Amino acid sequence: MIRKLTPVVFTGVNFLGYNVCMTNTEKLRSIMDSHKMTAAEVAAILKRSPATVRIWRCRNPARTITDQALRLLELELEARTVRAGGK
Repeated sequence: MIRKLTPVVFTGVNFLGYNVCMTNTEKLRSIMDSHKMTAAEVAAILKRSPATVRIWRCRNPARTITDQALRLLELELEARTVRAGGK
């Protein structure tokens, strides 16, 4: 017998303050807005071009930031907060 699996959707807010149901594009926009970051600043962290970051910010689902790049950005921002004596 084959059972149909239903996707599990987690709701809530993660430690960076955005909804966990957001798309990667929405998460990137939220991170950039909350940290007042430019595309050039994100690009420098991720070793990509500012044009690539601007493309990721568009609502084209075929051209979005990868999970790995988004996680790297999150970790770098956490590390900066710790180094600055924050939480």
